[in-house]
Formats: sequence, structure tokens, C-alpha cells
Amino acid sequence: MPTTLGAIKSSILAILNKESNYQGFYTTTKLNAAVNDSIDWVYANMMFNGQGWNKTIGYITTLAGTASYSLPTDCAVIDVVRYLINGTYCVIKYDDQSDDSFSVPADTTGSPGTYRLVGNSLFFNPIPTNVGANYIQLEFTKFPASLTSDVDAFDAAFSRGLENYVKWRSCSQLVAQVGRPVPEWQEYERQWYSHMTELISQRTRQTRFMGGFRE
Repeated sequence: MPTTLGAIKSSILAILNKESNYQGFYTTTKLNAAVNDSIDWVYANMMFNGQGWNKTIGYITTLAGTASYSLPTDCAVIDVVRYLINGTYCVIKYDDQSDDSFSVPADTTGSPGTYRLVGNSLFFNPIPTNVGANYIQLEFTKFPASLTSDVDAFDAAFSRGLENYVKWRSCSQLVAQVGRPVPEWQEYERQWYSHMTELISQRTRQTRFMGGFRE
């Protein structure tokens, strides 16, 4: 079961101050900032390793005569964009269209085959005429919401290994603020970092077939 912000903070204080209930220099604000920074660091690594980490699917309703649609506010990396065509969500490709002619607003197409990004929006040119509720299916990767309350729990995808890395990395960030750049637990942090990178790259194990043994 994923741990809570309060529990990880108690573990950090037990390392830093030898007492889980004594904060001293390490205020609640400093502790929360270090933990959330470490969680974001893990998420940032997950985003570029695939394996199904932190994926979510959202839907966008399309409207007649509309060329652009805002992305969800928590969208960090777009994985797949699909458009509803004859009852099936079909993949459409990203194309910056830098080598294409630009259609005037009066030009339209039934369903788009490509999209481009303009600002923080999906943009279609020419404008689709086949529109409706949830016509865009967006599969994307996101950063988590910040943990602010002691009862807030880590994401369910976090294992004990990831939690341990967050703990040691947060400790190192906090002691650096008081002039201890080389903490005594540096080796533990390095070990858990190594485990974190291995775990992130292996969430989904692919089936492997072995050849026959030589006699």
C-alpha cells in the first residue's frame, strides 16, 4: 500500500534529526517541497521510459468551425492522439505542416489525418466537419498533483523501492540547505537510484523465448 506524505516526512526527520517528531530547521514547507520535488523527479524519468507509467486517457469534444482545442492542464507528454471515425478511434499523426500549404478557414475536411501543436492546443488545418462529443481521444503522460496534506498518499504505481529513493533524495536536498553536501547516506541514495532506474524500465516484462539447450 502506498505511503502517505506524513509517513515519509517522519522517516526523513528520523534520519535528519534522529527523531521523527522534531523538525527544527526542517519546516513543513521545506519538507513538503523536497518530497514533491523528488516525486516529480521520479515521474520525469518515468515519462521517457514508456512501460505504461502515469498514462491517462482524456476526451475532447469537437465543435463545428473550430480549428483548435486546449490540452488538459496536467498534460506533460502527448503519447497518442486519436479521432473518432465511423465509431472507431483512429490514430492521427503529428505533423508540424511546415512544408504544407495553409488552408483558409473556409476549407474543411471530413475527419483529420494529422494534427499540429500551436501554443498549448491541438490545431487542425483544414478544419474537420465530422465533429461531436468526445471525438478526440488523447492518451498522455502527466505530472502528479502535489502532495500537500500529511494524509495525501503516493500514487498507487509507486513501489517501496520508489518510495525509498524519494526518502533518501529528499534527505540529501534538505541537508544541502544547511551546508552538508556529502551526506553519510549517499551510498544508500545511489543504490536506490540504481534500483529506481531499473524498476522504471521494467514495469512491463516482455515475454522472452529461450532456444533449446545444447547437449
